[in-house]
Amino acid sequence: MVPPSYQSGPHFHDEQEELYFVHRGTLVIKFGDGSEHEIAEGGAARVDASTVRSTANPSETEDLVYLVVGGKDGYVGRDGREPEGEGTARPPLEE
Repeated sequence: MVPPSYQSGPHFHDEQEELYFVHRGTLVIKFGDGSEHEIAEGGAARVDASTVRSTANPSETEDLVYLVVGGKDGYVGRDGREPEGEGTARPPLEE
């Protein structure tokens, strides 16, 4: 569950691609090139491992519930990393 107006920091993976499925609310995926993709309830998106992305709940009042599954060819592990120069602060969404 993701609280209203929360935004994660940017990250990418060495091996695992990720599949995002939105159960309730709207998920915004922001990519390293500045583009964004909005996923509504019941929607899904797959993101390549090396693609820099962050996730956000754009609602100011509603929680977001989504499932993210990662893996590649039987790979199981934690391989997420922040791009160089990125901090770990998680600021609220910009309006």
